Amino acid sequence: MIESLRRSAQAKNAFVADVNHELRTPLTVIKGTLETLEDGAIDDVEGRGSLLASMQRETERLIRLVNDLLVLTRADAGTLNLRLQPLDLGEMARTRCEQLTSLADRRRVRFSVAVGKDSLPLAF
Repeated sequence: MIESLRRSAQAKNAFVADVNHELRTPLTVIKGTLETLEDGAIDDVEGRGSLLASMQRETERLIRLVNDLLVLTRADAGTLNLRLQPLDLGEMARTRCEQLTSLADRRRVRFSVAVGKDSLPLAF
């Protein structure tokens, strides 16, 4: 039992360290971007757009992380209500490929999705 408690404490410590890192990274990017804007980049219309887009992405990342933490907290408390729904993995893969096409093209990467006739929908 003591070993089980020790492993549980280690897992908790590792989780907290991971969360700390995952939260600090976007906050550091946002802070650096704000400092760059304060140092005069706000007057550079072309540069300002990419800086603001970066802050937007990092803010969205933080929101996702906080939402994920809320889900974990609810799951731990036993109050998480899941609504299962079918998911077509083939369709999801095709959609992701379409979304990533421009990025892949810029890096000269090609990918495709091959899904058989009998795709297996999953319930999540």
